[in-house]
Amino acid sequence: MASEQSEQFSYEIEGINVDLPVRPYDVQKEIMSKAIKTFQDSTNCVIESPTGTGKTLALLCSAIAWQKKYTKFETQDNKRTKISERHPTIYFASRTNEQVNSAYNEFKRTSYFKDTSRSILSSREISCFKELDSRQANSKDEMCLKYKNSCNYYYNYEQLLDMGKCMLDLEDLGQVARKRGACAYFGAIEMAKNADIVFCTQNYIIDPKIRQKLQINLKDAIILLDDAHDVENKCRQSASVDFTSDDINAAIDDLAGSGDAYQELVSMLRTWYDWATEQQTLRAHRLLLQLRNGHQLSQDYYKELKSAASRRVIRYKSLLLVEKVITVVDYLREDTCFSNFILKVVDLKENNTKVKMECMMPSIVMKKLIDEMPRCVVLSSGAFAMDINHLRAELGPYFQNHYSFTDVIQDNRVWVGAIETTPRLMITNINKNPDTVKKLGEIILGVCKVTPHVVLCFMPSYAFLRSMKSHWKEPSQLLADMKELKHVIWEDQNTTADGREFENYVGGSDVLLFAVYRGKYADMDFKDKPARAVICVGEPMPNTSDVQEKMDFNNRNISKGLLDKENWLQAQIFRALNQAAGRCIRHKDDWGAVLLVNCELSHPKLAPWMKRSVNRNEQTVWASRLEDFMNRMAITD
Repeated sequence: MASEQSEQFSYEIEGINVDLPVRPYDVQKEIMSKAIKTFQDSTNCVIESPTGTGKTLALLCSAIAWQKKYTKFETQDNKRTKISERHPTIYFASRTNEQVNSAYNEFKRTSYFKDTSRSILSSREISCFKELDSRQANSKDEMCLKYKNSCNYYYNYEQLLDMGKCMLDLEDLGQVARKRGACAYFGAIEMAKNADIVFCTQNYIIDPKIRQKLQINLKDAIILLDDAHDVENKCRQSASVDFTSDDINAAIDDLAGSGDAYQELVSMLRTWYDWATEQQTLRAHRLLLQLRNGHQLSQDYYKELKSAASRRVIRYKSLLLVEKVITVVDYLREDTCFSNFILKVVDLKENNTKVKMECMMPSIVMKKLIDEMPRCVVLSSGAFAMDINHLRAELGPYFQNHYSFTDVIQDNRVWVGAIETTPRLMITNINKNPDTVKKLGEIILGVCKVTPHVVLCFMPSYAFLRSMKSHWKEPSQLLADMKELKHVIWEDQNTTADGREFENYVGGSDVLLFAVYRGKYADMDFKDKPARAVICVGEPMPNTSDVQEKMDFNNRNISKGLLDKENWLQAQIFRALNQAAGRCIRHKDDWGAVLLVNCELSHPKLAPWMKRSVNRNEQTVWASRLEDFMNRMAITD
């Protein structure tokens, strides 16, 4: 029986009273049930639940409710003895800062917010409000290393430790930090050590370098990795490094000029430089072996190097190079890890080369996380596009349970159309097919004419996006026509998408947002009017040069349960496609349209809610059908 108190709904789930700010869907109750069993049994699981099912709120409420019950159990069981061990800390990690903010805002709606101590971890670029002087440092990380000991804000960060239960959000913490003359970055880190729940992006949990730097203790913690459909790629990226021969040479000069203290390290760097520039001095396997044997050498020097960099005796870039090397050699202590790395050299301009040490198996990174003995790890997403056996082959045998749930989307509240352009546009043939480029622009213009509020248009790459923008300016004037209907925003590869420009226009006018699959806006939480139509142009093929080694590696290791390269590639494509299309449907009562342009409709990895509704439409028919849908739904708004 549910009871409503102060706009909160209370349910007993698996013996735990869980409060929610909304009446939950049945699927949310199922998610909470499986999550609580996972917390109780101290196991790991994968929760696959489509867009709009409210999994984020379900995970947050069930985790906090279980944590509070756990604390009561511990108090009762140990009432005659002092409890030295705190209840498990909850780490809620999402893909982007935007998603972290969205989850935190969901948490603010709950009855648990006012009584739960919390912290939000973010980079110095976000949290540090000191102005960066480019004459002194190239980044705020470098500035902090060099000048922390003379920073009054740093020494005052403890002035923020009383903010654990009254901090509204990162902006609020920053405002209080300014008033108190305290460092918000170190204040948040210190608050996290005693917080009930910590919000952060996934790299804080996945990357062992970051965990070590920030002293993040995962022992007995509840780890919720939300929107984790790309977690295996994030694991691989955290264990992969690259640096140029110029970087190595500069570090050699830097360290050699610091006396005899670093001669062994200099000798090792010279070996790498020879290999990178000549590719004959040392075979790749032998280089990896030398890296492993040099592990203790690098670790011995690292603290001293960090101190030297803070005293400005050596350059910050030299420290970063050694840090990158340690990243790889930390994994090479086990012989079995040798085959999980690929070394290659890429020629750059002006006699410079790039050395890339790429991790092929995310399981070696996940193992490091599991070895820290968290109570449980929960991966949740609606777009894994990979069955659990293949996911386990990638991440390791750590996820005992897999729970899959159906969507809550009402078929009459979504319209999915699909059309083809001939030929299919790719970045390599755009200039040869001006008529097709024009037709694509006309399709987008047609959607804008009949769609109120906001239209999102996802494209395969930034290069594709820039090319379309250029072609639609002249000679067709299509871009001018689009601007007559909507305020047009283009995702910029070189800036962060904090949503501010977008939000500035949503309230006052219609918007056409051009974005990129896997880009900054692909994970943004667009609710209701901010996304009434999504146009998906082409299939989001990853850059072949970035994934070719991984695909070849998988083909060589199919016997270990890995997907062959074709199916692995399809999983990457449909994760991105399903994620982008899902921006228009964020909850059960939402409504919107998706137009798929040149997408594979019969593929089994296409999201079920789109499969149920999709119809191929001729150029002369789709616009009228879309307009009918928009007119019908506008009445319900």
